[in-house]
Amino acid sequence: MNEIFAPIYYCFFQEKTPFIKQNIEEISFYCFQNVMSSILEHFIKSLDSTNLGILEKIKEFKSLFH
Repeated sequence: MNEIFAPIYYCFFQEKTPFIKQNIEEISFYCFQNVMSSILEHFIKSLDSTNLGILEKIKEFKSLFH
């Protein structure tokens, strides 16, 4: 999950706005939480063999490169 959080934090870290600088952890976590909630179903073990599971998403991703 740090591979997801780090770029979000880095983007806000580059920001010059004082409000963002003062609240960088909260803002970053809020964005991280939204990203994770949108991809949550891809990591549920019981859905692995369905079209919602991570295995199907990996197949879709691989097909983009073939």
